[in-house]
Amino acid sequence: MYSSLSKAKLPFLAMLVILPAISTFAQSNTSNTSDTSASVIQPVVRSKTVIRGRAIYDDTGLPAVEAMVRLIDPKSPRPMGGMLTNERGGFGLGGIPPGEYYLIVQPKDEFLPWRPSYGFPLRTGDEAFDAARMEEFTRGFPKVTVDGINSIQIELRVPRRHGGVISGRITGASSVPVAEASVTVLRQLSTKLAIVEGGRTDAEGNFRIARLPAGDYLVRAVGLGENEHINSKDEPSDAVYFGSTNDVKEAVAVTVLPDQETGSINISLAAHQFATVSGVLKTPGDGKPLTDVMVRLSGGKTDHMITSASDGRWSFSHVAPGEYTLFVGTVNNVPFPGDPTTYEPFVHRYQKLKVEESDLKDIVVELSKGGRISGNVTLESNAMEKPRTILVRATGVEGDGQGSAGAQVIANGSFSIVGVPLGEITLRVDAFPMKTYITKAIMWNGIDLMKEKIRIDDGTEIRNIQVVLAPIAKPQ
Repeated sequence: MYSSLSKAKLPFLAMLVILPAISTFAQSNTSNTSDTSASVIQPVVRSKTVIRGRAIYDDTGLPAVEAMVRLIDPKSPRPMGGMLTNERGGFGLGGIPPGEYYLIVQPKDEFLPWRPSYGFPLRTGDEAFDAARMEEFTRGFPKVTVDGINSIQIELRVPRRHGGVISGRITGASSVPVAEASVTVLRQLSTKLAIVEGGRTDAEGNFRIARLPAGDYLVRAVGLGENEHINSKDEPSDAVYFGSTNDVKEAVAVTVLPDQETGSINISLAAHQFATVSGVLKTPGDGKPLTDVMVRLSGGKTDHMITSASDGRWSFSHVAPGEYTLFVGTVNNVPFPGDPTTYEPFVHRYQKLKVEESDLKDIVVELSKGGRISGNVTLESNAMEKPRTILVRATGVEGDGQGSAGAQVIANGSFSIVGVPLGEITLRVDAFPMKTYITKAIMWNGIDLMKEKIRIDDGTEIRNIQVVLAPIAKPQ
């Protein structure tokens, strides 16, 4: 039995903004601190340095409650870590690697989910601009030297905001404000447009993006519905730039001056024709609505994403005309062993859509539970180099509107795939790193599944699939 699989890497935690008084450098062994600091979780690292202190507002002297305190290495594109202050403005950061850092604090309102801020300067690739933005971002904050031995006590002040500001409003038809619209500020480099900052509009369609170095920028907006998200690549096909154009070459540049606000950067999405694409998810037969299922509309250079509501309904607004594919479910996503996320026990679906000027409504997608396939993987060798990851995937007939289903093999060599597509199914096994192992056999009840296909009906369960992997011989 295969028993040497390493554990899957946990997904990267990009931000920690919901756990007050916990250092992101820490892992275990909570200890109490003085009244001027929050509790510090001591990490399992060699560095003994702890930075403790209070964050207060520069103008009033009052504690900055639930503000984000971060350490920033100016040579790194992302913060080293951070935590929220307690009710006294106290904080404590432990287990910090030796080096020089800026210790910055940002008020609570900059870290609400809808605020238009990434929370730290994004790197654009323009060294001069990135340096200028880092200087603006860290101005007024102390620089601390960590030696890994001595601790630091410090009073951290929240200074007056520096840098220029771009503000405006996003509206739709009849000048109705568009809430939750995605607004992005970009800077033109020699070879590309680089994202500098971005976020969402408020309930009145307003946005305000601060702490920008002086210079010229482009501003674009994408209309989104409630709980809708996008994954944009390059220039989103359904974006409108300031200047009422969806062609970046015709966009009007916005000039930002030092410590001044450039306002009235208003964008009307009604300047271009968009459609609404909506529908409902339900089970076949009884028509029961499916809730919290991922729906993705992919086409052009933008992916729209949303989860279905309690009545199974979903809706994408402001969709540009074009050819799209509608995916329902986490298509091609293979769960990690032990992942607490509940993966939908149904066959993922996809279908082609053509969006024109009129709305596409009441698209009904029925999701069957599909089948289940389970079994074991064995390695035909005692070689020291074992695969880091093994994936088993079940795929139906190409173009039948069903997404494939897969599972990652766990440490004891077993796997279990749910939501297997209906009809004739092909099994495929991949070992990573690639080109280290090949599939030697896939057997079930004496049937060679490398030559034969399995027939899956709704509710079918296939057990005891036996997979044998053999190492690829290396050239002598």
